[in-house]
Amino acid sequence: MACTCVNSICQSSVCNTCKNASYYLEDKSCCPCSNTCKYSSCSSPAHCTHGCKLGYYGTGCQFRCTDNDPQCGECNGLNSTDLKCVHCIDGYYPNLGGLCKTCSNNCINTKCINSTGECEYGCLDGFWNNPQLDGPCSPCSKSCILGKCNTSTGHCTQGCQNGFWNLTCESKCTHNCSICERISGKCLVCSSTGLFGNECSMTCSDKCVNASCHMNGTCTHGCISDFFGPFCEKACPTNCARKDFDTRCSNETGNCLYGCSGEFTGVDCMEALKQESSEGTVPTVAIGGGVAAAVIVVVVTAIAVFIYLRRRRRQQKHDGVQETQTYVESPSAPVYASVVRSGRTGSVYENTSSIKIHTAPIMVRNPANCNSNMQPRMPIDWSSKADEETLEIDEWDNIARQNAIRFEENGGVYYNNDDKMKNLKMPITELIKLVSSKTMDYYEAEFKKLPYGLLKDYKVSQMTVNITKNRYKGIYPYDDHRVKVLGDHTDYINASFIDGYKRRNEYIATLGPMSKQLGDFGAFWKMVWQQDVEKIVMLTNLVEEGKDKCEQYWPDFGNSQMYGGIRVACQSEDEYAEFTRRSFTLVKDRRTRTLTQLHFTAWPDKDVPEDVTSIIEFRQYVMRAQATLGGPIIMHCSAGVGRTGTYIAIDILTKEGEAEGAIDIPGCVQNMRQNRPNMVQTAGQYKYLHHAVYALTNDVHPVAGTKFQAHMDTTSKDKIFNMFQHVQDIKTYGSLDESEAVEKNTKCADKNGDGADIPGDEYRLRLHLNRRPGSSDYINAVFVSSFKTKNKYVIAQTPLPNTVIDFITMLVQTECSCIVDFEPSTMRNGNIGEYLPADNQVLKIGVFNVRCSRPEANAYRIKRTMTIEHRANQTNAELSLTHLGFTNWDMEEPVPKSPFDYRRFIAEVDAVTASTNSDKPVVLHCWDGASKCGLFCVVANLLQKMALEHEVSVVNAVRTVKTRRKGAIPNLEQFQFCHDCVLDYVQNVNIYANVAADLSDC
Repeated sequence: MACTCVNSICQSSVCNTCKNASYYLEDKSCCPCSNTCKYSSCSSPAHCTHGCKLGYYGTGCQFRCTDNDPQCGECNGLNSTDLKCVHCIDGYYPNLGGLCKTCSNNCINTKCINSTGECEYGCLDGFWNNPQLDGPCSPCSKSCILGKCNTSTGHCTQGCQNGFWNLTCESKCTHNCSICERISGKCLVCSSTGLFGNECSMTCSDKCVNASCHMNGTCTHGCISDFFGPFCEKACPTNCARKDFDTRCSNETGNCLYGCSGEFTGVDCMEALKQESSEGTVPTVAIGGGVAAAVIVVVVTAIAVFIYLRRRRRQQKHDGVQETQTYVESPSAPVYASVVRSGRTGSVYENTSSIKIHTAPIMVRNPANCNSNMQPRMPIDWSSKADEETLEIDEWDNIARQNAIRFEENGGVYYNNDDKMKNLKMPITELIKLVSSKTMDYYEAEFKKLPYGLLKDYKVSQMTVNITKNRYKGIYPYDDHRVKVLGDHTDYINASFIDGYKRRNEYIATLGPMSKQLGDFGAFWKMVWQQDVEKIVMLTNLVEEGKDKCEQYWPDFGNSQMYGGIRVACQSEDEYAEFTRRSFTLVKDRRTRTLTQLHFTAWPDKDVPEDVTSIIEFRQYVMRAQATLGGPIIMHCSAGVGRTGTYIAIDILTKEGEAEGAIDIPGCVQNMRQNRPNMVQTAGQYKYLHHAVYALTNDVHPVAGTKFQAHMDTTSKDKIFNMFQHVQDIKTYGSLDESEAVEKNTKCADKNGDGADIPGDEYRLRLHLNRRPGSSDYINAVFVSSFKTKNKYVIAQTPLPNTVIDFITMLVQTECSCIVDFEPSTMRNGNIGEYLPADNQVLKIGVFNVRCSRPEANAYRIKRTMTIEHRANQTNAELSLTHLGFTNWDMEEPVPKSPFDYRRFIAEVDAVTASTNSDKPVVLHCWDGASKCGLFCVVANLLQKMALEHEVSVVNAVRTVKTRRKGAIPNLEQFQFCHDCVLDYVQNVNIYANVAADLSDC
């Protein structure tokens, strides 16, 4: 090789040392390295020190990757025989043999990561990323219900089809088994009624009627003639008399049904009769016994007639108190159906406490019968009920009771005039004025006018056998609306039928099940079965503020358990940020049903949720759950009156508003309280009703993915503007404490930039790492949930020069997995604090050392790996995370340049977090902490929900984020951009019509 010495570094005519690594020394001359060497660095023409530049391979980087594989962008190998591609060009990925293959058609947009083949935006619905196969996105198991599975794990999300089990539903149930337990494979229902056992390998007794038995072998329909016992394994006593062709003894006890044959006596006819008189004579004892028996029959008959006539007379005056009292349904239910008593009219409560004793009647309006009146009942004196002293006192109920006492003692008058109640119904168009103008004082004053306490008979709940089945003092079902559970020694359960909008008994409100009241929860599940319940709405967590609110009355996912003769199997469990959805299979007498439990987990320990949007979206999932039997929905919280009453009222009032264009909130609450006492417990819940109903009557209904294009084609710009204006006009439902916290945090002027969105304290991140005593924990950053994960994002203000240390502290404290930067270095000014060092440099910030890798850029972002060393930590622990700076947004424009690139950017953030610490938060920051970050959260949640549920409501998604960051989506352009991103998604992603076709349009 002819090389020329670089004269500037020569001594005389001989080179001893080359100036830098981009030259190599050969024959006393410095020769330039090939420009195909990485960093142009080499030690000889045949050896590049740091490997090859992208697209080249060989020891001297002399070969092109594309020579052997046109789609290869980066490869490894010394020669063509051991060449393996490691990165392919866009649209391709390297297989196990190192050859580039086309991205799977089952990837969304057919886009995949060019080094692994994993789908860049995930798999299409019905496919999952199977790591065991050479290629992504294998079809979900055909045994998954609806063909749906988790796109990461392949686990069937809706459970297995009959005959299959395990998480992916690929294992068949044992021979002769039609339905088996999801995790263990234990059989729940045999394919034949003549088989039983965990594996359906045993045959039912041929002494069972139709040779049919339960899964434990006990006969389903009893025994054939002349046999008894649970398995019909015993023959009737041989001395039992027979009547016609009937069996001679009881199937259960074996006692003779028709007496004894021959000269035998006893219940089993095994004792021989003693002959004490000669043949043909009648014993004196027998004659006396016959006469006595005749007298007894006459006396008993007379007593029965007397009791019957007396009860008839009593029932003409008032209701009976028998435990088996029947509740009669009306064939034509009123708007808010309720059973009311006759009584005096036109009276009001006197100035005495109704909690102690009611001395005057009240009238309760029934929209179908406006002249109906009601006589309040006389409460039982608790001091005389020793057993009742063991019951708990519900905190909110106790507060409401004290408020009611003060209201009456101060001369308060309840709503008891029907004409006045009629005037309280208001058009929906006027509700916004009320919601936006009224203070908490108004709601408190109105709420106090609603009659409180036990207003009707509840005698069955006070029976000795039933008193321990109650949990809280004063919260009992009324006798005329209580739910009866048949098959036990008592039919009592603390549960009440609640009438809905033009429908009797639409709901069942009950206590949160606890073993202290329900034992093994058998009575609860019997109620579910007997009432044809297919939906359970749970509005409490199991434990709140260290107090047990409810116990787990269902089996864990994949398991089954017997409750009161009913086999309950949990087939699926899907957790989201604000609720959990579980599906169950119920089996009784070989009959099966499905049931859905919707468990709302976002109700805070305080009075009401942070905003109405969460309950609005939750209600939509309740409505979507399938039901075919027409039974009521079970609703429960802890006491079954506060949260339960609030949710039911929202549902009733929304249906009324949609049907009539007007609602009567006081009338609704008052009528519910005729079905179960104290429904809607607090003024805060009463206020929440108004806000929720108003929000529900606006554009909050979700739009299916298959209909989104048509929805946008038919939605005018004026309507989009009106929807945006509605979101801006609605006040975020917040507490007085939060308002005061915002005012306090506004005063932290040195930690808030110009125009920054100021948070309250409830969802603000608090600094505690390395915090000095007496120093502030304030940082302008709040938690925001994604659709699936609670507090997935931290939305922060871009650090100021004096808050960089706080920002880095936050990253380390939260163990952040990824930073999303909307103020990349190309857009920064002097008012922004720098936390990124130069390439391969170390930036010291307080007790932290920060390093960054060389940036990688594409059309819409700059990517770095950021490492933070915490020097104050004894182990010198390091946090390594990905930093993504979004560059596809002009500073002067309100929205990014392209919905498509914005979606790609969000997908990359999701991919980064999924491959690292998926349970750690993503930190997003922009100048004001709201406008750009808020858009990211809204669009990310919309895309995630569309992918999982195939429907979205843009209004709800915006409101959810604005609850935490009021400055999110500040302009019409961003609101429109949210729609554009969803539209771009449905245009480029195959949304299966058979999955979403049954979802209603907006």
